[in-house]
Amino acid sequence: MDLKSKKISFYALIIVALELILFGLLHSSKIAVLAQSIGVSIFAAYIFYFVTIYVPAEKKKKQANNILHSPMTNVNSHMEKILAIFNGLLTVTKDNTIACKDDSIANTQKKIYFKIDNLLYSENISSFIAHNVRLLKKNIDKIVGNRCFYNLDEEVIDNILRLQSSDFLMHLEHMQLQRTDDIKIHYGDLYKDFKEFKQIYVSLARTNILPKIEMMTEQERKHYNVIVPELIMRSQSPEMSKVSAIILNNVCYIPK
Repeated sequence: MDLKSKKISFYALIIVALELILFGLLHSSKIAVLAQSIGVSIFAAYIFYFVTIYVPAEKKKKQANNILHSPMTNVNSHMEKILAIFNGLLTVTKDNTIACKDDSIANTQKKIYFKIDNLLYSENISSFIAHNVRLLKKNIDKIVGNRCFYNLDEEVIDNILRLQSSDFLMHLEHMQLQRTDDIKIHYGDLYKDFKEFKQIYVSLARTNILPKIEMMTEQERKHYNVIVPELIMRSQSPEMSKVSAIILNNVCYIPK
């Protein structure tokens, strides 16, 4: 039973309990007295549940959310980058193949210039995917290994555990794109597993909008090629803190 269903059941029983109590107060028959007793018992039981179980559990859940906020944010970020690639350059077909929408990106040694959510990248697609899969799995292990993990919301726990055992991620980490129309993955549930991966992202990120990759404009590409070498050079000096852009590996962030 999900959280919404639990809340509906809880409120429904409270209403029933109050109606039984009210019925007993308005009538003097034996049935009315019995109904009032049942209503009071239900109401008392739920007050006991709320004070001794629900409130402490919510307190632990809030604490767990605070402790695991950083790795959970990282999980969403790496899932977003992986999905952006599939939502723009690659596609998963129902016959369990990965197809390149643009054959020019299939060469694993070729770097392409692209952007995701205002972040500029210069990477080959295979390396980019594998890198984000590894970081995603690292953060998942960090979350599951924390002692407060099982204090999180049940839906979040389920999603994280499904990610941890995902065959899609396991195969994706070792996928190498080649210059071909279809890139075969050697297991039969690729399409189903990819669909599940998207559903988990939607649930964790609480959004129905899937991220999408965009290719850099010529102006952005020129800017990237000028500013990245400069930032690498400055990264060795204290003056780096004065630079308005941030560079990490082959990533350049351009503030809006």
